Amino acid sequence: MSLTTLFSGIKARFFRPFCQLDLVFVSAFICAAIAYLASDRTINIVDGGYRVALIRFSLFLLLFLVNNALWIVLTAMHQLLFKERRLGWGNMLLFLISHVIGLHIIASDAIHYAMFKEHWNWTALLTAVDGIKHGMAPMNMSVAEMFMNVVIISLALFVLALLLKCINPLGRSMRADNGLLLGGALGFSLCLMIAVQQMIPGNWHSRQLQQGVPWIQFVQKLKPYPIADASLLQMGDIKLQQQKLIGDIQQRVQQLPEHISAKRRPNILLVHVEALRWDMFNGENMPRLYDFVQRHANKGALSLPKHYSSSNNTVGSMFGLVSGLTGPLYQHFRETPFTPPSIALLRAAGYQFSIFNSVVNTYQDAEKLLFSGFIKHDFLDGGIVEREQVMIDRFLDVSSAESVKPRLDYLVINSTHFPYSYPENHRRFTPVVELDGMAMKASSMQYLANNKPQVKRRFMNAVSYADHLLGDLLQGLEQAQALDNTVVVIVGDHGQEFWEHNRFSHSWSFVDEQAQVVAVMKFPEAFINHYRYSSHSDVMPSILDYMGLDVELSELMNGKSLLRYRSERDFASIGISVIDSQKPSQEAVVGEQIKVEYTIAPELLIDAVKTDSDDAIDFNQNEAVIYGLIRRSIYSSASSYRL
Repeated sequence: MSLTTLFSGIKARFFRPFCQLDLVFVSAFICAAIAYLASDRTINIVDGGYRVALIRFSLFLLLFLVNNALWIVLTAMHQLLFKERRLGWGNMLLFLISHVIGLHIIASDAIHYAMFKEHWNWTALLTAVDGIKHGMAPMNMSVAEMFMNVVIISLALFVLALLLKCINPLGRSMRADNGLLLGGALGFSLCLMIAVQQMIPGNWHSRQLQQGVPWIQFVQKLKPYPIADASLLQMGDIKLQQQKLIGDIQQRVQQLPEHISAKRRPNILLVHVEALRWDMFNGENMPRLYDFVQRHANKGALSLPKHYSSSNNTVGSMFGLVSGLTGPLYQHFRETPFTPPSIALLRAAGYQFSIFNSVVNTYQDAEKLLFSGFIKHDFLDGGIVEREQVMIDRFLDVSSAESVKPRLDYLVINSTHFPYSYPENHRRFTPVVELDGMAMKASSMQYLANNKPQVKRRFMNAVSYADHLLGDLLQGLEQAQALDNTVVVIVGDHGQEFWEHNRFSHSWSFVDEQAQVVAVMKFPEAFINHYRYSSHSDVMPSILDYMGLDVELSELMNGKSLLRYRSERDFASIGISVIDSQKPSQEAVVGEQIKVEYTIAPELLIDAVKTDSDDAIDFNQNEAVIYGLIRRSIYSSASSYRL
C-alpha cells in the first residue's frame, strides 16, 4: 500500500469527518462536565475579589482556547496535506464565534445549576433575568412570545440564506440543502435568544460574567465614585490588614488566663429570629414583643433604633452576634477559625453554653465555627410549627433547673424562614400564597413575583407566630422571676426583601430590607442607649462590659459597648454574605444618616452612596462625611487603622 493511498484512506475515514465536525457540542459537554464537577454554591463574582472566585472558570476558558487551537491546527494540516481550502478563514471565524456563544451559554448554565441545582429549561429561561434577586421574566416575555421570537428570527435567517443561495454574490457553488439551512437558522436563533436573555442590563448572571470575564462586556459597568481623599488612597492592602487583625485577636484569645473575674454574672439569652426585618416590630405585627418592651422600658428593656446585622446572610450574622467582631472580619475568621473571643471570655468567667434549634444547624459549618463546646438541643420531630413550640417549652424547663454556673443560651426561631410557617390560627393576613406554591428556585420565581403581596402576607403570618413564641418565652422567664438575672437579646439574623427594590429574599445587597433588623435588649438594670446606629457586633461587647470583666475588651473585639457612648463610634459596619469558598470584598457602613457601600480589594472603590433609608443622595455635597464614614469603618476592622 502506497503512502498516498494510506493518507487517502485516513482522510476518507477519519480526518475529514473529524475536521468537519462542529466541536462546539463536544466542547460544551466537556466544559459542562468540568463546570458541574468544579462548581458548587460558591460562585459570587459581584465584587473586587472576583479574581479569586473565578479560578474555576479558567477551566472553561482554557478548554475553549485549546479546542480552538486544535481546530485551527487540524484545519491547517488538512489544507497542507490534501491541498484543499474548503475549511478557510471564514469557517474558522464562524467556529470561533460559535465558541463564544457556547461559552456564554455553558457558563451561565453552570452558574444557574450551581445556584438552583437545575439546568436551563423554558421556565427557567423566562425567569433567569435575576433569578431569586429580581424574580421577573426577562423583557417580560411569555413562553409563547419566546417561541415566536425564535420562529421569526429563524425564518428571517432562512429567507436570507435562500436569497444568498440564489444571488450567489461570491460566485461560488452553494450546495447546502434547504433542510440544513433551516436547521442552522433554528439553532442559531435559539442560541441568540438565550444569549440576549443573558445580556440585558438587569440580568444578574450577565453581571457575574461581565465582572468575572473582563473581555465579555455585554453591559457597561457602573463607574465607581471617585476618591479624592489622600488618606483613603494610601491605605494599602486593607484585606491583608483585616487578616492580620484576626491573627492578633487569635493570639490574644489563646493568651487569656484560665479564670477571669466578673462583677456580675447574669444568664445570657440570645434569640435569633430568621429574616426578622426591622419594620415588623410594631403593635400590629408583633404585639407581644412590642408590649413587653413598653412595659419594661424603665426596667432595662429597649428597642435599638437603627440596628443592622453584621451580614446579610445567616452565618455572617451569627458570627457578629456571638463573637463581638464586625461582619467584614468573618471571611478571615472562617479561614483561620478559633474560639470566638466573647465565648473564650465567658468560658473563663465560668459560663456553660447551650444552643436550641428546630432545624439541623450545619449550614456553612456554623456549628463547628461558632458553637463548638455548646450543649446542643435539636428539635427535629414533626413539623416546624410544632417543633418550635416544643423548643420554647423545653428551654424554659432547662433554664429553670438550678445550676451553680451561669449560662449562655442561643435560640434559633426558624418559622420565619422561607417558606414561612405558622399554624392556622395565625393566618391573620390574607390572602396568602399556599405552601405548595413556595419553592426557592428560579423556575418558581415568576409565580412568586406575580403574587408579591400574598408572599409578604405569608411572611407576616409567620412573624405573628414567632411573636407568639417570643411572648411565651418572655412570659415564662417573667413568671420564673428569671428576668432579674438575665440579659435577653432578640434580633433578626438578617432582613428579607419582598421586591421593594425589585428583588426577593436576602444576601444580595445592603438595602435596609435585607440588612436592618429588629433588635430588642433587656438588661437586669435600666440603661439608656445614646447610639443611633448599632450592629450585631455590638451585642456581646455591651453584655461583657455590663458584667465588668477584669480584661481590656477593646483588644479582643472591635464591636462597641452600647453602655459607653462615643460619638466617633456611632456607625454600623456590614459585611456582604460569605458562602462556601467565596472571598468577597464588599462592605458597607451606615452613620450620620448616610449609607456607603464600598469594595476594599483589589483596591478601595466606592460603589454606592445613599441615605440611611436607601434614598438618592448627592455625592459632592456629602463628600467629607462619606470619606469619614469609610475611614472610621476601616479603622475599626483593620489592625493598622484602629480607633
